[in-house]
Amino acid sequence: MRANAAAGRNVMDPSPDSEENNRPRILTETRMIFSYDPADDADEWWMSWGRLRGFADQANA
Repeated sequence: MRANAAAGRNVMDPSPDSEENNRPRILTETRMIFSYDPADDADEWWMSWGRLRGFADQANA
């Protein structure tokens, strides 16, 4: 925070060398190395479990 304030940036912004600023790069590397895309897993979860929730909501209505 002090480094951001000294540089005239918003103190709540992540510092330029923080992991938060490297997140897009890390996700890209993970996709390339492991052929893993979290969006695919999220879609699969909704298809499996989201559907069950819909059935439960209908049964309780």
